[in-house]
Amino acid sequence: MVPAFAKAYRRQARSLYSDLRNPYLSYSMEKATPQPARYQFTVDEYDRMGEMGIFKDTRVELIEGTIIDMTPINSRHASLVDKLSNWLSALHAGQVIIRSQNPLRLSTTSEPEPDITILDFAPDFYASGHPGPDQTQLVIEVSDTSLAYDRETKGALYAACHLPEYWIVNIPDQQLECYSDPWNGVYQRKEIRTSQDYLSATWLPETTVASLFGPV
Repeated sequence: MVPAFAKAYRRQARSLYSDLRNPYLSYSMEKATPQPARYQFTVDEYDRMGEMGIFKDTRVELIEGTIIDMTPINSRHASLVDKLSNWLSALHAGQVIIRSQNPLRLSTTSEPEPDITILDFAPDFYASGHPGPDQTQLVIEVSDTSLAYDRETKGALYAACHLPEYWIVNIPDQQLECYSDPWNGVYQRKEIRTSQDYLSATWLPETTVASLFGPV
């Protein structure tokens, strides 16, 4: 049986989440129409809402206190995530943990779900809690319609949290964007790898960009 206070919290949270998803919400006044204050969720609040089933059948993530609707995954996107995960696991099994589209707790207000995350190995596979920046070696986003968001919003967040390396698999341009050396919220180094370039000397030294976008 669900306690009455939990039911009330659930109703309030659902109502607030519904309002926050409306970017055009405003208050009508005779002389002014100020923008409404947006509630900034903490990761703990966000996780409790998830446990209550508020986000059932909805792909969302928490970015700097705001709940963001994620772009639906098409077959091309899914195949690239699976291909990279398979290659990385084959080369680095038992040395690191490779996760696909699972939570990464970056701060008290941000819990994104990168397409792929390479983490320090942990014997319990992080059963005791989501990993954070200190355990993260590489994050990868596969990007099509979300390219600007992944470059700007996600890139700034990952750099600010000092994630050492960030890749964007750029589907429209058939290239790999590699960011590293985060400082003051910005990645200081950017490399564009195309066609015959190798993906990474560290992670996939014998795999070209062309093979990533081409047939298996």
